[in-house]
Amino acid sequence: MRSRACTVLDVLEDHPEVGVPELADEVDVTKGTAHCYLASLEKQGFVVAEDGRYGLSPRYLGPGEAGRNRTEAIDVIEEDLAGLAAEHGERARFATREGGKAVYVHRETGSEAVNLPFDVGEYEYFHAVALGRAMLAHVPEARVDDMVNEHGLPTHTENAVETREELFEHPERVRDRGHAVDDEERVRGVRCIAGPVLRDGGEVVGGMSVSGPKHRMTDERLEEELDDFRRSVNVVGVNARSS
Repeated sequence: MRSRACTVLDVLEDHPEVGVPELADEVDVTKGTAHCYLASLEKQGFVVAEDGRYGLSPRYLGPGEAGRNRTEAIDVIEEDLAGLAAEHGERARFATREGGKAVYVHRETGSEAVNLPFDVGEYEYFHAVALGRAMLAHVPEARVDDMVNEHGLPTHTENAVETREELFEHPERVRDRGHAVDDEERVRGVRCIAGPVLRDGGEVVGGMSVSGPKHRMTDERLEEELDDFRRSVNVVGVNARSS
């Protein structure tokens, strides 16, 4: 006989996001019981919550693909990400927002890509990487403040963003430029350029990035390839919205 927790996961596989009342109706339990199941699954890392809505976490990818399929138009994103990696010859990644952090959903490897310590399903603090800051530029400031209150500003290297003042200098700059740059902030010796993938109306779906060793990811190269990178990110956004 299947447990109630498994039934809850079945419901979440069929519904990208649910609230407590909907889940209670689907599983035929009280709202209090439904909330207890969700809280338990969230604690185990199978479920993420945001603004009172619950969905499967990428950590649920072990048992199944539904968590990954929640990401908008994932097939389109994978195809375009592969093209981005091939064009630049480096590591390309796509991440989305989950529970107040960025989570890597897909990655592709170019011909000259180096190994990096990020895997699909892993979480990262938004402030700590360019990909996260590219997304934060399109998140309401009050929500960003909530994330900082919840998670703090832990760092990986001496180049990382360490204060709220530093963090809140980035959004306007990212919106003006259309991208963010990571200068050895996550991994020493590695630079990254990232851009937001947006829905109609400017709501952020996720972010795309290209990372490589700093001796290749020079300012000159970033400047030369910037237009192509922005175009690729914009194409993904258009494709995701129309799929």
